Amino acid sequence: MNREQATALSQRAGELLPQGMAGLNFIPANVLQDAIALSAPVQVTDEPTLVQYILNGIQRGQNYKEILNSLHGINGHSASLWKDYYLENKGRIDTWVTMCQRNAKEKNNQQQAASEDKGPVPAVKKPAIKKPSPASFNVDESPERPIVPAKRPRGRPKGSTNKASAPPKASTSKAARTKEDTPVAALSHATGSRRATLNSLTAPTAVFNSHLPPPNADIKIPDPPSRSPSPPTRVIPLKRGNKYTDEDREFFIKFIHRSLIKDNTLTRHELCERIAEKAPHHTTQSWLSHWSNNHDLPDKLLSQAHEKMWQTGNTNAVPSEGREEPKPKRPRYRDLSASEDDDDDNGNDEEDDEISNASDSDDGVPVRHWDKEDMGGKGEPFTDADMYMVAKRIARYQGDWEAASMRERWDSFAKKHPQRSDKSWQQYYRNNEKQIKLLVEKIRKENSQSESQRVRPTKALPRLKRQSDAESS
Repeated sequence: MNREQATALSQRAGELLPQGMAGLNFIPANVLQDAIALSAPVQVTDEPTLVQYILNGIQRGQNYKEILNSLHGINGHSASLWKDYYLENKGRIDTWVTMCQRNAKEKNNQQQAASEDKGPVPAVKKPAIKKPSPASFNVDESPERPIVPAKRPRGRPKGSTNKASAPPKASTSKAARTKEDTPVAALSHATGSRRATLNSLTAPTAVFNSHLPPPNADIKIPDPPSRSPSPPTRVIPLKRGNKYTDEDREFFIKFIHRSLIKDNTLTRHELCERIAEKAPHHTTQSWLSHWSNNHDLPDKLLSQAHEKMWQTGNTNAVPSEGREEPKPKRPRYRDLSASEDDDDDNGNDEEDDEISNASDSDDGVPVRHWDKEDMGGKGEPFTDADMYMVAKRIARYQGDWEAASMRERWDSFAKKHPQRSDKSWQQYYRNNEKQIKLLVEKIRKENSQSESQRVRPTKALPRLKRQSDAESS
């Protein structure tokens, strides 16, 4: 810089400085040049740089003062100008920073989920690729132990086999020994024995998470009961039905186990029917719902019984004394509770009455009518009211129900009852198709009888009345 340029800068600095400070000619020219160069205001185009510096500073744990001071000289702007611009546009810039942080967090979560999905795959396949050799379980094995060569494949010369396969075999077994000696030695030292194999006797017991269902292969079947279990005696009534107690759950498992030992041809529905006869404070449909919500052990008991039946080709059904009747009479408990149906209109929501017996459509018990308010809510198990509303929907359907598509069947029904989706209603219908069809027939029969009585006028009542009046006189 020559003297003329320095003089021009001093004059320009004097114009920029406040009054009273224009005579400060002792300020070096390079300082004045830097001050003038960094006096350009921050523009909108500089906002991405500002946002990026803020994001990087937050990740490093810096505060906003340190972040803005670090911007001094960036894009030809001083730190004070960056601070002024940030304070003037704080709302917009903070919103931008928050949006960038949210996007980065979502992207990080997706990458973690993808890595977790890919992570267990090699861990599962690794044991199947190579099994540990018997030599690796010897803790006192010396590194100079002779290696037994592998068997020579058929159809190859003896010399070529030894020359080609011996060197890689030696390196492989040596690497396997060095890799596997550490955990085997630790296991042997912990157990105090030279045997270091891990089998069903030495393996630790599985630890299950109470919030997750246990794997089916690790479910242990309890010992069968020596006698028929006694029905539970404690009943805890709720607003809708009765509560499932520990006695109910214990009786449920023991009764299924005992019944399948006597007759391994029983189905899930037949077992629930028999349980409802022994413990009538829960209906058959309620026991079926309990089975669905706690299906791990009963499903394994049922699968084991059916597998034994297919393997042997014989059934262990007791023909006379041990086996119960396939269609037993309805217990007296049901008859007494059926007489209390008149009290249900006054707000009694007990679960003591069934809709109908699924094994007999002509049992003479009238269909119990339920309201929409009695149906199960979202996330709750299906109730008798749900089955009645589904059967009522089918009975009133105009057209061929069997030929109708899933959308035609359940689209409008799911909109009317939005606590469950159309797929959920379809799956419920498939699981209980036999019961629902029997209930549909009863509803149609009841509707036809009511229509015939409504159409046909009764003229016999006045005649009977006259006869009774004549007899009384």
